[in-house]
Amino acid sequence: MIEMIPNRPLTKYISRAVETAEHAQEQLYLMRMHDAARLIHDVFPQAALITIGTHDRYAEPEGVLLHNLLDDHGQPLWTREQLFPDSLADWRTADGHSWGYVVSHLDDELTSALGSLPPQWFWEPVTTQDDSGLFLARLPSADQVAELNTITPGCLPARLHERNHQVPDCPATGPQLWLARPARYPTMSVGGADVTAFLADDGTLTVDVVTDATPAVNPGEGALAIDVQLNGTSLTASTG
Repeated sequence: MIEMIPNRPLTKYISRAVETAEHAQEQLYLMRMHDAARLIHDVFPQAALITIGTHDRYAEPEGVLLHNLLDDHGQPLWTREQLFPDSLADWRTADGHSWGYVVSHLDDELTSALGSLPPQWFWEPVTTQDDSGLFLARLPSADQVAELNTITPGCLPARLHERNHQVPDCPATGPQLWLARPARYPTMSVGGADVTAFLADDGTLTVDVVTDATPAVNPGEGALAIDVQLNGTSLTASTG
């Protein structure tokens, strides 16, 4: 006879998979909201808040809808009721798209940002009415978007992968992708060394550094110097 509660290994794997999915969705939310802010600020630089309608989230066409753009004092800058204001009739993006196209794209951005999670996971209800379906979200500031754009994805020569699996030739596109998939022995490759950390059943934490598994990031610069530290104290120096 089967048991409704799975055994400990399966429960642990399920928990790890759920945690990984939640982590990835949180990262996707941050990136999507930054991209939405980038698009909105090009037209309404003073926009700070948005309201999103989720009442028809699962009706055709599926997804949430951008309802309002507000400044930091809550004053409306644009509403969906006036989808095409006269001031934006001739406005176009650098690649020729109209404001209506941008609004449709923002709907998709917000839908993707939310994923399968409930709206209240990220957003605040506009009213206490349970059936309103309206939520309020704060946009990343222009400075925050600009700061993100100064970071080149993949500039860190490190990537997380399963131990003993072939490492991709190129680094991950950013640190937010390191935890995209659960791994029994997560191994981070940095500058020609594979670093694997794992916890044994007896509570022993082992950190294993292998220097011959991954080609050096900068060949010809000589052997990689390794300094292992514990709570800021060098173990390499203490062991000679």
